[in-house]
Amino acid sequence: MRFTFLASSCALCCAACSTLTPLEVHDSSVFSPAGRVRVELDKLHPGLFVAGSFRDMEGDDVQQLSSTDTLVVEDVTFGAGERLRTSAQLRVGEFVVGKRADVEGAELAFYGGLQHVLMDLEVRGFNESKSLDRDSRSLLLGVELSVPSDSWIAFDMRADMSYSLSGDELATRSVQDGLGLRPMPFTHLFAGWYVRDIEQVIDAGSDLDLLFSGPALELGLEF
Repeated sequence: MRFTFLASSCALCCAACSTLTPLEVHDSSVFSPAGRVRVELDKLHPGLFVAGSFRDMEGDDVQQLSSTDTLVVEDVTFGAGERLRTSAQLRVGEFVVGKRADVEGAELAFYGGLQHVLMDLEVRGFNESKSLDRDSRSLLLGVELSVPSDSWIAFDMRADMSYSLSGDELATRSVQDGLGLRPMPFTHLFAGWYVRDIEQVIDAGSDLDLLFSGPALELGLEF
């Protein structure tokens, strides 16, 4: 009986609090260029490495609000059937430490480190518009795979997830897969598909739901 009462109270509370519509920016045609530098630390420990990367993406979306939707971006309120156009620029920098190992002809690596996310958003409605910048620092965990490990061309996959250390309740996930090329010593080229998902809970406004996907090109240096 007590459990039922508590569950009902929580459900009513959530229903009362969830009155704002999330700001959605979903774009499946985002080109994602990136650069990455990886330095092997085998002298310290076999398979140990450090890596730094930077990625820049721009996307946009149109969100149609229904007659019951209310969307709040800082001090601006949109609603009553408005058609919103939102453009977003996303820049992601990472620094990680990882450990790689050869597993039956494949290179498997696990890594963790810090991620810095910068978002520039511009939301335009019928009569009002709002621009805002968001800056978040997160703890990052990920895994990467290259098959085969000893060829100049391979299938490469990388996936990671992060959660903010800045206190702003931002969570991100990313996946990329495609072809990895090593045309010359110390170089690594990646061409494939990239997906980045960002969710952020906003205390005094609409939550953010951002999903970018599209072709990716990454230039890497490995030492």
